[in-house]
Amino acid sequence: MRLPSASKVERVLACPASHVLPQEDGGPTAASEAGTLRHEALRRRMAGEPYGALDAAAVAWAEALEDEVLEPLRGTAAEVAYAYDTLWDEARLIGSNIGREYGEVKPTELVGSADYVRSKDGELAVIDLKTGRGEVTAPERNAQLLTLALAAHRWMPAKSIRVAILKAPEGQSPRWLQADVTPADLDAHAARLATMQQQVEEARQDVEAGRRSEEHTSELQSRFGISYAVFC
Repeated sequence: MRLPSASKVERVLACPASHVLPQEDGGPTAASEAGTLRHEALRRRMAGEPYGALDAAAVAWAEALEDEVLEPLRGTAAEVAYAYDTLWDEARLIGSNIGREYGEVKPTELVGSADYVRSKDGELAVIDLKTGRGEVTAPERNAQLLTLALAAHRWMPAKSIRVAILKAPEGQSPRWLQADVTPADLDAHAARLATMQQQVEEARQDVEAGRRSEEHTSELQSRFGISYAVFC
């Protein structure tokens, strides 16, 4: 069984069993599809590529972003995919602009794509684009960002590391959330991921043995405000 992708790490850290019990998947929503189109529109704008037949609303959203807002994205690589091995604490670069085609993944690896990455002269920046209106976890506590920053840092060690979120919902003023983290911060996150991997394996063994513990239910509900049944 694969470990969760970087985007699901926050949930699985809170409830390891949620990764192995039956899950309900309603498929992509209108909001998630709109977000995917906006990501692609901005990627094309930053790369200087033609929009072609891309969704007009997504193109209009990307064009409305001012150059000053987008300055931190200059010189970055887009959609950079990594695999991080929680057992060996090492990472590999999978590729860029590959969608979710991560290829063969080891059981102890988790994978994910960073929206934008800059790695130059010992400086690393990992940036996540959020186009929805919901609240986001601060960059320095954001499990998805920290996981991707950890993978990028293990692949190409940096002296300074910045994690950032560009929050740009349609109809709202875009804003940046940024934080500097240290290699020690990423080491601590690596330890959490190693523990998570062990807990997921223990939960998998419990499920196979027919023991579906509900001890994680209240924590998941209180943290995410949703029914345990949605994920488990």
